[in-house]
Amino acid sequence: MALIRWLSRLASRDLPGTVGPLLVAQGFVIDAEVTSEVQVFATDPQHAPIPMDQRVSCLAQWTDRRAGEIQIELRSSEPMLKRDTRCGAAGSRLRPLIPPH
Repeated sequence: MALIRWLSRLASRDLPGTVGPLLVAQGFVIDAEVTSEVQVFATDPQHAPIPMDQRVSCLAQWTDRRAGEIQIELRSSEPMLKRDTRCGAAGSRLRPLIPPH
């Protein structure tokens, strides 16, 4: 399983309103059934022509809301040691938008 995780800080305390649009702009679809004020869950579009093992999901959640600290976690079923995974590419696109602290 490919897994990428980092901590970041938000100036806003509106996690869905801040992170959600950034994920949508990168091609993810927000799962409204799982998303709440404390976490945002997004996936590749369900009907996208992407093999199942390459589908990427993203979970953004508060780790310390008072300090504005969040954790971003991207994962897919791709092998962790494989080069040029979709998970790695998604991380490369998101890190500049939600930079590590």
